[in-house]
Amino acid sequence: MLIKTVSTVVSTDSTGKSIDAIPVRNASAGETDAAGRPVDVIQVTEDPKGVPVRFVTGKAAQNSAGQWVDTIPVQGGGVVKTAGIAGNRFMLPTGAQAYPTPYTSGPVHFAPAAGDVTNLKCVEIDWYIQINGPVAGSARSLLKTIEYPAGVFHPVTWGGAVQLDLPGTITKAVSDIVISSVTGLPLVIPAAAMYRERTFNVTSISNMPTRILPGNANVIGSSDGNTASNALNSGTISPTTGTRTFGSVAIVGDILAANAKSVVIAGDSLVWAQGDVTGVGANQSSGWWERMMSAAGIPTLKLAMPGITTSGFIASLAAISDLMSVIPYSDGENELGLNDLTAGTSVATILANYQTIYGLFGSKPITQNTITTRTDSSNSYADTAGQSVKTDGNMAGLNTLNDSIRAGLAHVVRVRDVADADMTARNSGIHAGPFPPVLDGTHFTSAKAADIASKLAA
Repeated sequence: MLIKTVSTVVSTDSTGKSIDAIPVRNASAGETDAAGRPVDVIQVTEDPKGVPVRFVTGKAAQNSAGQWVDTIPVQGGGVVKTAGIAGNRFMLPTGAQAYPTPYTSGPVHFAPAAGDVTNLKCVEIDWYIQINGPVAGSARSLLKTIEYPAGVFHPVTWGGAVQLDLPGTITKAVSDIVISSVTGLPLVIPAAAMYRERTFNVTSISNMPTRILPGNANVIGSSDGNTASNALNSGTISPTTGTRTFGSVAIVGDILAANAKSVVIAGDSLVWAQGDVTGVGANQSSGWWERMMSAAGIPTLKLAMPGITTSGFIASLAAISDLMSVIPYSDGENELGLNDLTAGTSVATILANYQTIYGLFGSKPITQNTITTRTDSSNSYADTAGQSVKTDGNMAGLNTLNDSIRAGLAHVVRVRDVADADMTARNSGIHAGPFPPVLDGTHFTSAKAADIASKLAA
């Protein structure tokens, strides 16, 4: 923002009375505000860069000399914001396990690149997805904080209470707006900043829904961690030597930017990130899809489960639809289909199931992905020559399905041609490099996931 810095009377109102200047000063490099956020240095200039501010007739206040001055309205004033998901790396729980107490889990997220995010609300669910439908977790109680910046903790409340009690059914809960423990105002997390949610398990639980990474956090480069202590408001959480943490299925809020994107995807093991076990992408992302979105700073929620088919996803549609009723987002996406082909499902049935899944997204713009291939190899996927397309199930229908997607489907506004980014040529059925692109014929290595993400635009 460009502001003219002055210290004396600079104008008069519509009756010729003097108007005092508004005193401002330049911020110093490295200065922060009361919430600890960096403050940009103001550039002083005679030109207000076209900011639509104008004087109008109508006296609303007096200056220091007791003279009436005109009001100064900003045309189109008000805070520009978009309701959306408050960061990346959100996902459905895809399993459950027992946890003792005390125990604290702390996955991390990165705020949207489009703008600061505020009015945060945490969304918890008491179930996890499996290939044939949702499964309820055990009844449990939790306490929660948001850590931003590091070492500063902001309590999460639920109808004014600090403890959330979940009944052990397929249900959801939405927190109050998170209030900063520093300012007493709604917490603001700066654009692209990393923050951590901390969830404390109040009682021992036998069946806690968990979020699962494709590899151990400390190996792949994730900051997600756990500690067998009450670390709700203090202490360091180090990357876990395992794959599991627990926390919100999503944190939502207001992104302080116009038309900011938040994307939700229905997917299988490829979106879930199976195979991406030797590294992470931008903002600790996993899998080609999340890597692509996180590189663009777009918030994401993965509705993904390894092994799931379109019909399996539809079996969870009631629970997912109930969850999505409290998740603001801009775009929906579908990647499902490969497991259907493997299982022998006809292309016609897959396409019909797509239409049912699209109903989840309502009137949101929908992107449909083309389907990547599965191959065998005679030389551990060292090159293309040793590969051959798998022929089990209805893999013979892969090209027909992809050509149907490319031709355009009802309710779809965009096709993301992941198959082209994967294969040596359109409809070749053979994985291109970097080699080895897969280790099991299907799931992309970290290098291949990064390569696909780099070829596709979020």
